[in-house]
Amino acid sequence: MKFSKTSCCMIVIIFAAVLLTGCNGGSYAIRSGSINIYNDFMDGEYKSFSGHFYKELELEKGEIIRFCLDEKTSCGNLSFGLEDGEGKRIAEIENGFIFEVPEAGSYRIFAQGEKHGGEFCLSWVEEPDGAPSEAVEMDNVESFIYGKINGAMTSAEEIEALHQLQFVDWAEFSALGQEPVIDLLDWLYELDDEKKLKRLPYILLIDGLDGAYSEYYEVIVGELFLKDPERFVLSLKCMEESDIERTIMFVNNYLKYADGNGYSDVLEKLGEEDSDARKIMDKFLNY
Repeated sequence: MKFSKTSCCMIVIIFAAVLLTGCNGGSYAIRSGSINIYNDFMDGEYKSFSGHFYKELELEKGEIIRFCLDEKTSCGNLSFGLEDGEGKRIAEIENGFIFEVPEAGSYRIFAQGEKHGGEFCLSWVEEPDGAPSEAVEMDNVESFIYGKINGAMTSAEEIEALHQLQFVDWAEFSALGQEPVIDLLDWLYELDDEKKLKRLPYILLIDGLDGAYSEYYEVIVGELFLKDPERFVLSLKCMEESDIERTIMFVNNYLKYADGNGYSDVLEKLGEEDSDARKIMDKFLNY
Protein backbone atom coordinates (compact mmCIF):
# COMPACT_ATOMS: atom_id res chain seq x y z
CA MET A 1 0.00 0.00 0.00
CA LYS A 2 1.23 3.47 -0.82
CA PHE A 3 -0.28 6.73 0.32
CA SER A 4 0.32 10.42 -0.33
CA LYS A 5 3.36 12.31 0.95
CA THR A 6 1.17 14.32 3.31
CA SER A 7 -0.31 11.24 4.86
CA CYS A 8 0.30 10.77 8.54
CA CYS A 9 -0.77 7.19 8.52
CA MET A 10 2.43 5.64 9.61
CA ILE A 11 3.31 6.94 12.99
CA VAL A 12 4.82 3.68 14.16
CA ILE A 13 5.28 4.08 17.86
CA ILE A 14 5.45 0.43 18.73
CA PHE A 15 6.68 0.96 22.25
CA ALA A 16 4.22 3.58 23.54
CA ALA A 17 3.44 1.82 26.81
CA VAL A 18 -0.17 2.91 27.13
CA LEU A 19 -1.01 1.34 23.79
CA LEU A 20 0.70 -2.00 24.24
CA THR A 21 -2.06 -3.93 25.94
CA GLY A 22 -5.26 -5.13 24.35
CA CYS A 23 -6.66 -7.66 21.92
CA ASN A 24 -8.29 -7.88 18.50
CA GLY A 25 -11.56 -9.30 17.33
CA GLY A 26 -14.85 -8.74 15.58
CA SER A 27 -17.18 -10.34 13.10
CA TYR A 28 -16.20 -9.81 9.48
CA ALA A 29 -15.57 -11.36 6.08
CA ILE A 30 -12.63 -10.49 3.81
CA ARG A 31 -12.15 -11.57 0.20
CA SER A 32 -8.77 -11.52 -1.56
CA GLY A 33 -6.77 -9.60 1.00
CA SER A 34 -6.27 -9.02 4.70
CA ILE A 35 -6.43 -6.60 7.63
CA ASN A 36 -3.32 -6.44 9.80
CA ILE A 37 -3.19 -5.19 13.37
CA TYR A 38 -0.13 -3.90 15.20
CA ASN A 39 0.41 -2.21 18.57
CA ASP A 40 -0.46 1.25 17.36
CA PHE A 41 -1.86 0.96 13.84
CA MET A 42 -4.00 -1.22 11.63
CA ASP A 43 -3.91 -1.49 7.87
CA GLY A 44 -5.76 -3.45 5.24
CA GLU A 45 -5.91 -4.13 1.54
CA TYR A 46 -8.56 -6.36 -0.05
CA LYS A 47 -11.16 -6.74 -2.75
CA SER A 48 -14.01 -6.84 -0.24
CA PHE A 49 -14.41 -6.27 3.51
CA SER A 50 -17.75 -6.47 5.32
CA GLY A 51 -18.27 -6.47 9.05
CA HIS A 52 -16.72 -5.08 12.22
CA PHE A 53 -13.01 -5.37 13.09
CA TYR A 54 -11.54 -3.90 16.27
CA LYS A 55 -8.42 -3.37 18.37
CA GLU A 56 -8.90 -3.11 22.15
CA LEU A 57 -6.75 -0.75 24.23
CA GLU A 58 -6.39 0.04 27.91
CA LEU A 59 -6.27 3.82 28.34
CA GLU A 60 -5.89 6.15 31.32
CA LYS A 61 -8.10 9.12 32.12
CA GLY A 62 -6.85 12.38 30.64
CA GLU A 63 -4.59 10.85 28.00
CA ILE A 64 -4.73 12.48 24.60
CA ILE A 65 -4.67 10.23 21.52
CA ARG A 66 -4.18 11.55 17.99
CA PHE A 67 -5.49 9.47 15.07
CA CYS A 68 -4.18 9.53 11.53
CA LEU A 69 -6.13 7.93 8.70
CA ASP A 70 -5.51 7.40 5.01
CA GLU A 71 -7.82 5.26 2.91
CA LYS A 72 -8.68 4.54 -0.70
CA THR A 73 -12.06 3.25 -1.80
CA SER A 74 -12.91 1.57 -5.09
CA CYS A 75 -16.37 0.44 -3.96
CA GLY A 76 -18.60 0.13 -0.89
CA ASN A 77 -18.37 1.99 2.41
CA LEU A 78 -15.79 2.13 5.19
CA SER A 79 -15.90 3.95 8.53
CA PHE A 80 -13.88 4.07 11.74
CA GLY A 81 -14.79 4.84 15.31
CA LEU A 82 -14.34 4.32 19.03
CA GLU A 83 -16.35 2.19 21.43
CA ASP A 84 -16.24 2.11 25.22
CA GLY A 85 -15.80 -1.03 27.30
CA GLU A 86 -19.50 -1.82 27.02
CA GLY A 87 -19.49 -1.67 23.24
CA LYS A 88 -21.20 1.72 23.01
CA ARG A 89 -20.06 3.83 20.09
CA ILE A 90 -18.67 7.10 21.47
CA ALA A 91 -16.87 8.75 18.54
CA GLU A 92 -16.29 8.64 14.80
CA ILE A 93 -12.66 8.69 13.67
CA GLU A 94 -11.45 10.82 10.78
CA ASN A 95 -7.93 11.88 9.85
CA GLY A 96 -6.57 14.21 12.53
CA PHE A 97 -9.21 13.25 15.13
CA ILE A 98 -8.05 13.79 18.72
CA PHE A 99 -9.55 11.92 21.65
CA GLU A 100 -9.17 12.94 25.27
CA VAL A 101 -9.85 9.85 27.38
CA PRO A 102 -12.76 10.64 29.74
CA GLU A 103 -12.34 7.66 32.08
CA ALA A 104 -9.73 4.95 32.57
CA GLY A 105 -10.69 1.61 31.09
CA SER A 106 -11.00 -0.48 27.92
CA TYR A 107 -11.71 1.14 24.56
CA ARG A 108 -12.06 -0.34 21.09
CA ILE A 109 -10.85 1.22 17.85
CA PHE A 110 -12.90 -0.31 15.05
CA ALA A 111 -13.21 -0.46 11.29
CA GLN A 112 -16.71 -1.01 9.86
CA GLY A 113 -17.00 -2.17 6.25
CA GLU A 114 -19.96 -2.61 3.92
CA LYS A 115 -18.73 -4.50 0.84
CA HIS A 116 -15.76 -2.16 0.88
CA GLY A 117 -13.04 -2.63 -1.70
CA GLY A 118 -9.78 -0.73 -1.31
CA GLU A 119 -7.14 -0.12 1.33
CA PHE A 120 -6.56 1.87 4.51
CA CYS A 121 -4.05 2.68 7.20
CA LEU A 122 -5.17 3.96 10.62
CA SER A 123 -2.65 4.82 13.33
CA TRP A 124 -2.85 6.35 16.79
CA VAL A 125 -0.33 7.94 19.12
CA GLU A 126 -0.44 9.28 22.66
CA GLU A 127 0.47 12.96 22.82
CA PRO A 128 2.18 13.51 26.20
CA ASP A 129 1.44 16.93 27.64
CA GLY A 130 -0.35 17.82 24.41
CA ALA A 131 -3.32 20.15 24.19
CA PRO A 132 -6.13 18.99 21.87
CA SER A 133 -6.91 22.52 20.74
CA GLU A 134 -3.35 22.95 19.43
CA ALA A 135 -3.05 19.69 17.50
CA VAL A 136 -4.28 20.91 14.10
CA GLU A 137 -2.75 21.87 10.78
CA MET A 138 -1.80 25.56 10.86
CA ASP A 139 -2.26 28.32 8.28
CA ASN A 140 1.43 29.30 8.27
CA VAL A 141 3.18 26.12 9.32
CA GLU A 142 6.56 27.23 7.92
CA SER A 143 6.74 30.29 10.17
CA PHE A 144 5.47 28.28 13.13
CA ILE A 145 8.23 25.68 12.82
CA TYR A 146 10.95 28.24 12.10
CA GLY A 147 9.94 30.30 15.11
CA LYS A 148 9.79 27.30 17.42
CA ILE A 149 13.13 25.75 16.47
CA ASN A 150 14.86 29.06 17.14
CA GLY A 151 13.39 29.43 20.62
CA ALA A 152 12.69 27.44 23.77
CA MET A 153 10.04 24.73 23.39
CA THR A 154 7.97 22.67 25.78
CA SER A 155 7.62 18.93 25.17
CA ALA A 156 4.16 19.49 23.70
CA GLU A 157 5.51 22.15 21.32
CA GLU A 158 8.29 19.83 20.16
CA ILE A 159 5.70 17.17 19.36
CA GLU A 160 3.53 19.67 17.53
CA ALA A 161 6.49 20.93 15.48
CA LEU A 162 7.31 17.34 14.45
CA HIS A 163 3.69 16.72 13.52
CA GLN A 164 3.54 19.86 11.37
CA LEU A 165 6.57 18.81 9.28
CA GLN A 166 4.26 16.84 7.00
CA PHE A 167 2.51 20.05 5.87
CA VAL A 168 5.59 22.17 5.12
CA ASP A 169 6.15 23.81 1.73
CA TRP A 170 9.93 23.40 1.64
CA ALA A 171 10.50 26.14 -0.92
CA GLU A 172 8.74 28.61 1.37
CA PHE A 173 10.55 27.30 4.44
CA SER A 174 13.95 27.64 2.75
CA ALA A 175 13.24 31.34 2.15
CA LEU A 176 12.95 32.06 5.88
CA GLY A 177 16.07 33.45 7.57
CA GLN A 178 19.66 32.78 6.48
CA GLU A 179 19.98 29.00 6.97
CA PRO A 180 16.54 27.71 8.02
CA VAL A 181 17.19 24.11 6.90
CA ILE A 182 20.42 23.95 8.92
CA ASP A 183 18.54 25.40 11.90
CA LEU A 184 15.92 22.67 11.52
CA LEU A 185 18.52 19.90 11.23
CA ASP A 186 20.41 21.25 14.26
CA TRP A 187 17.19 21.10 16.25
CA LEU A 188 16.37 17.57 15.06
CA TYR A 189 19.86 16.30 15.83
CA GLU A 190 19.65 17.46 19.45
CA LEU A 191 16.09 16.21 19.94
CA ASP A 192 15.52 13.07 22.03
CA ASP A 193 15.88 9.93 19.86
CA GLU A 194 12.74 8.28 21.21
CA LYS A 195 10.68 11.35 20.37
CA LYS A 196 12.08 11.30 16.83
CA LEU A 197 11.46 7.58 16.36
CA LYS A 198 7.85 7.96 17.42
CA ARG A 199 7.27 10.52 14.65
CA LEU A 200 9.75 9.22 12.13
CA PRO A 201 7.49 9.40 9.02
CA TYR A 202 7.22 13.18 9.43
CA ILE A 203 11.01 13.52 9.57
CA LEU A 204 11.39 11.36 6.46
CA LEU A 205 9.35 13.90 4.45
CA ILE A 206 11.85 16.74 4.97
CA ASP A 207 12.90 18.10 1.57
CA GLY A 208 15.13 20.84 0.16
CA LEU A 209 18.27 18.88 1.03
CA ASP A 210 21.33 19.55 -1.12
CA GLY A 211 25.07 19.31 -0.50
CA ALA A 212 25.96 19.71 3.16
CA TYR A 213 22.28 19.57 4.08
CA SER A 214 22.08 16.03 2.68
CA GLU A 215 25.14 14.86 4.61
CA TYR A 216 23.77 16.25 7.86
CA TYR A 217 20.37 14.66 7.22
CA GLU A 218 22.05 11.31 6.46
CA VAL A 219 23.57 11.33 9.94
CA ILE A 220 20.19 12.00 11.59
CA VAL A 221 18.22 9.29 9.77
CA GLY A 222 21.16 6.87 9.74
CA GLU A 223 21.56 7.00 13.52
CA LEU A 224 17.81 6.51 13.97
CA PHE A 225 17.95 3.47 11.69
CA LEU A 226 20.77 1.88 13.68
CA LYS A 227 19.03 2.64 16.97
CA ASP A 228 15.93 0.65 15.98
CA PRO A 229 16.05 -0.86 12.44
CA GLU A 230 12.82 -2.79 12.92
CA ARG A 231 10.78 0.25 13.87
CA PHE A 232 12.46 2.26 11.11
CA VAL A 233 11.46 -0.25 8.41
CA LEU A 234 7.89 -0.52 9.69
CA SER A 235 7.65 3.27 9.52
CA LEU A 236 8.14 3.08 5.76
CA LYS A 237 5.33 0.63 5.01
CA CYS A 238 2.71 3.15 3.92
CA MET A 239 5.00 5.70 2.31
CA GLU A 240 5.22 6.31 -1.42
CA GLU A 241 7.78 4.28 -3.34
CA SER A 242 9.80 7.38 -4.23
CA ASP A 243 10.02 8.39 -0.56
CA ILE A 244 11.08 4.88 0.43
CA GLU A 245 13.85 4.86 -2.18
CA ARG A 246 15.00 8.33 -1.11
CA THR A 247 15.15 7.32 2.56
CA ILE A 248 17.06 4.14 1.81
CA MET A 249 19.58 6.16 -0.21
CA PHE A 250 20.21 8.50 2.74
CA VAL A 251 20.52 5.64 5.24
CA ASN A 252 22.85 3.58 3.08
CA ASN A 253 25.08 6.58 2.40
CA TYR A 254 25.47 6.88 6.17
CA LEU A 255 26.05 3.16 6.67
CA LYS A 256 29.08 3.24 4.33
CA TYR A 257 30.97 5.09 7.05
CA ALA A 258 29.22 4.00 10.25
CA ASP A 259 29.60 0.92 12.43
CA GLY A 260 26.36 -0.79 11.43
CA ASN A 261 27.06 -4.38 12.43
CA GLY A 262 24.05 -6.41 13.46
CA TYR A 263 21.22 -4.61 11.72
CA SER A 264 21.03 -7.11 8.84
CA ASP A 265 20.14 -9.93 11.26
CA VAL A 266 17.32 -7.82 12.70
CA LEU A 267 15.94 -7.11 9.23
CA GLU A 268 16.19 -10.74 8.16
CA LYS A 269 14.07 -11.82 11.12
CA LEU A 270 11.56 -9.03 10.48
CA GLY A 271 11.26 -10.05 6.83
CA GLU A 272 10.34 -13.59 7.85
CA GLU A 273 7.39 -12.24 9.87
CA ASP A 274 6.04 -9.48 7.60
CA SER A 275 5.90 -9.75 3.80
CA ASP A 276 5.52 -5.98 3.28
CA ALA A 277 8.49 -5.31 5.54
CA ARG A 278 10.42 -7.97 3.61
CA LYS A 279 10.15 -5.95 0.41
CA ILE A 280 11.52 -2.85 2.14
CA MET A 281 14.16 -4.84 4.00
CA ASP A 282 15.45 -6.28 0.70
CA LYS A 283 15.98 -2.75 -0.59
CA PHE A 284 18.21 -1.99 2.39
CA LEU A 285 20.21 -5.19 2.10
CA ASN A 286 20.61 -5.01 -1.68
CA TYR A 287 21.04 -1.27 -2.17
